[in-house]
Amino acid sequence: MIILNWNHCTQLIKFELRNTPFYKYLLNIGVAIIFGWLFADILSNYFTESRSTPVIDMLLIIGISANSYMFRGYPFFLREVNNNLYIAPIQIHLRQLPFSEKTLIVSRLLSGFIFSIMSSISFIVILHIFLTTHHLAQIVSFSICWLMLVLSSSSFVTAAEPGSAMTKFYATFWTFFIVFLFFGASTLIQRITGHYFFEWYLIGTKEAPLLLTIIILVLSLLLFRLSLYYMNKYLSETDYHI
Repeated sequence: MIILNWNHCTQLIKFELRNTPFYKYLLNIGVAIIFGWLFADILSNYFTESRSTPVIDMLLIIGISANSYMFRGYPFFLREVNNNLYIAPIQIHLRQLPFSEKTLIVSRLLSGFIFSIMSSISFIVILHIFLTTHHLAQIVSFSICWLMLVLSSSSFVTAAEPGSAMTKFYATFWTFFIVFLFFGASTLIQRITGHYFFEWYLIGTKEAPLLLTIIILVLSLLLFRLSLYYMNKYLSETDYHI
């Protein structure tokens, strides 16, 4: 049985937090503030006259996951470190230390959660400030569901760190496939409900907040479980001796 060592987890989390440049924290919060202002403007227009589009859906996804992609330290970005071997460089170092795989997985996910929660709080506070009073009735439902989406997105991004051997074509293909899958899912939701995801999300927070929360919770748990499976699989299978 693989044991989770919380002392090691804490050390690994502190290592990333201490070695993340201060300006990246500022950028993390700054981008969250910009997205809070942007979404307040979008929400205000939506409640009056505008309709959602796949472009707004893409803005939603960027707003959710931007901090996970953009503001982690250089060693935590997935990149080609050897011939067709794509790994976050930090994993090469960690795999040579006496940490269990479970400890590595939990520490990496928790680190991502810390950055995500930091940006989410900034985003939601700014959203509160810039939204007009009569729009605030659904802010609680919006915020809870947003936080769940942010954390599941963060886990999905972190899950890519263990990496794998793949060709550049394969890596490029999957990048475009994920983008295509997103637009396909947005279009499918529009075909079924008559609304794109962002619009459906806003209607849900207003008219059926409990049902939406349950749906988002199930979706987030599925993404989180998939992230755990992916990290465990590739931490076990990938050869980090280069």
